[in-house]
Formats: sequence, structure tokens, C-alpha cells
Amino acid sequence: MTFDTIFTVKPEHVARLDPDDAVRFTAEILWAEAARLRLPSTAVSISFRTNVPDGGVDASVDVDVPPEGSVLRSGMNVIQVKAGDFKPWKKGKIGKELFGKEGALRAALGQPIRACMDAGGRYVLLCTGVDLTPQQRDQAMGALRQAFVGCGYTDPRIDVIGQAQLIGVLGPFPSLCLALNGNGLGYFDTLRTWATQDQMQYKFKAGEAQRKFMVGLARRMRASEVLSSSLLTSVTPRLGTTYGTSSSTSDHA
Repeated sequence: MTFDTIFTVKPEHVARLDPDDAVRFTAEILWAEAARLRLPSTAVSISFRTNVPDGGVDASVDVDVPPEGSVLRSGMNVIQVKAGDFKPWKKGKIGKELFGKEGALRAALGQPIRACMDAGGRYVLLCTGVDLTPQQRDQAMGALRQAFVGCGYTDPRIDVIGQAQLIGVLGPFPSLCLALNGNGLGYFDTLRTWATQDQMQYKFKAGEAQRKFMVGLARRMRASEVLSSSLLTSVTPRLGTTYGTSSSTSDHA
């Protein structure tokens, strides 16, 4: 059984991104991932000018070291973002996206895509408007592979990311989850920031009621799969409750 939390992102949250917002959110993900991998933010090349011809690429990242558990792969990664009702499992959609009206010719590829593939890089099609079934994703990967093989790339590195895959990518970034699901404006603090507030700096002596509260809260935290340094709280102020919560959670902050 799964339970929604304030961090829960659902496909409908991703689906409401328009083309401009989808590119901007992709930038936020890539910058966050670059920071996690200790790459400079300038490793991410992206423009918010979505109405300017981009050669079929919205963003690119060049990674020297193969990262573990990352949406990125070693080498050049180019990302094309498609919002709305784009169906990547349909070969006609893929052909038009890659080659326009020119047909499946290497020369018809956008220059950034061609340069990436010539260098053995990876092409990623990010679709924010569709929650791909496994079959649809396999079909989309097959259509992409067939298109690149057809114009001379014998072993193309490709990926297709739908709503579910994007939600998985967001796991290490709770602030991005909150921004996307609309919970970012809630009244709460992380444990670390809450513990630094002036009212939390006083010495606290628990009474019997507070001790019971603290023991119960600590027990629930130890049993939880979600609570960590990213736990957020919203405690109604009353005598001893805020101090008790802070003391109970100090080992988890």
C-alpha cells in the first residue's frame, strides 16, 4: 500500500506543464543533477527561448564520468522536450521530429543531434504530456532506434522518458517535487532550518505528557520509510509540543 505525501508527484502534475514550463523545469532538473554529481552548472547548456529554432535539441549536458543512478550517461547527452499530446510510439511522429519533411537522411537531422550522434553521444526524448505504458515506451524506443539506424548510426544511444520516468528522476530532489505538485508554498520547514530558529534555542525540560509525545513521535519516525533529513513538519504551537517535536527529531535532522 502506498500513501501520498507532500512530496508525491502524479502524472497529472507533469501533464500540466506547457512547452515553456516543460523546458524550464527540465533545466531545473539538470541543474539539480549537475549539483548532485558535483558538476558545474555551466555543464548544462539550455535556452528558454523555445520559439527559436534549436536544431531538435532543447538541452545538452556533457558528462565525463559515468554517474550511478543518474538520468545522464557518460558522454554528450542531448535532450528534446515535448509537451502536450505527443505520441512518441508512432513512427510518423518520430520521423517528423527528427527529419522534418526531408526523409530519413543523416543530413536532415538537426546539427546538434547529428554532432551528438557522430560523437557517440545519447539522444533523449522527454515527453511531459504522456504517461507511457511499457509497450508504448518500447515502441517509442524501437521507432527512435530504427530512425537512427536508417540514416547510418548502427548502434545509437537513445532513451525515451515519459511522465512516470520523470517522476522517478525527481526522487532525490524534494524541492522540485514540491514545485511541481504545488505544495511548495505550504507552511512548513525542514528539520534543519526549523532547528535553527530562535524559539528552538531555549533549554527544554519535558513533562510527562511531552515525554509520551516525544517517544511516540520517535517510534513512528523509526518505522517510517519516508522520514529523513528532508522530513517537513507543520506543528500547531502549544506548550511543549514544538520543543518536544524538535527534540524527538534531532537525531534525524
